Amino acid sequence: MDIDAIQQIFFQECEEGLAGMEASFAALRAGDREPETINGVFRCVHSIKGGAGAFGHERLQAYTHQYETLLDRVRNGTLTLTPALLDLVMAAFDLLTDHVGAARDGEEAPADAAMLDRLAAASGGEASPAALEPAVEEAAPSVAAPDDFDDLMAMLGDVAAAPTAPVADLLEEPVEPEVADWLVDY
Repeated sequence: MDIDAIQQIFFQECEEGLAGMEASFAALRAGDREPETINGVFRCVHSIKGGAGAFGHERLQAYTHQYETLLDRVRNGTLTLTPALLDLVMAAFDLLTDHVGAARDGEEAPADAAMLDRLAAASGGEASPAALEPAVEEAAPSVAAPDDFDDLMAMLGDVAAAPTAPVADLLEEPVEPEVADWLVDY
């Protein structure tokens, strides 16, 4: 058997693994938190990483390495699979599917820097310098500011003169000491 035939078997196994991951995600979405469910997702990503390395698909290997790191922290209990984390894991799956397809078809790997940064951040790793750059957002339309302070105060009306109280005083139940340090008074 030649290397191309072996690689085709690898891609067939990728497709089977990806289908299994989809079934696992449906179970996780429904509330399944059995260790074997997340272990199955981890093993699939781990297998894809190994095959990608063996066949020289470096971008796929690098992507699955970061994805696998996050999944490993979930399966060993370091991270709790919250709904938000599950959303990230599933979004990473979508990009993994694109990566596998690109490698199989000999196409350029999909852009994955943003997802790699999200995976690294979620797993407690360091984000790339690009992720630390502020996001460029479209500027909101500007509103003309009042010409002077008196006009501004008139716009605010009684809000500026209202008495303030510490947030802890406004709560009906006593605040635990470790939480009280986090309350912000305005």
